[in-house]
Amino acid sequence: MKRILVFLLTILAFASCQAAIVDTIQIYSKSMQKNIKAVIVTPDNYASAKELPVVYLLHGYRGNHLDWITKAKGFEKAADQ
Repeated sequence: MKRILVFLLTILAFASCQAAIVDTIQIYSKSMQKNIKAVIVTPDNYASAKELPVVYLLHGYRGNHLDWITKAKGFEKAADQ
């Protein structure tokens, strides 16, 4: 039993090594004449990667910049994969 617990803790430690960076930025919109917030998710290997795919996720009407992060739990983990 103790070996299984150590094994599971080791797996969890390695799984938590990858951690996408979630940051909120503000971009000025000339057409709306105000700052617009956006969430940027960069994978753990962002600095060393030569090319990475880009995915733009837009929230729906009445949504906001936090919708994908708060309503799609685990979304940022997909960035590391």
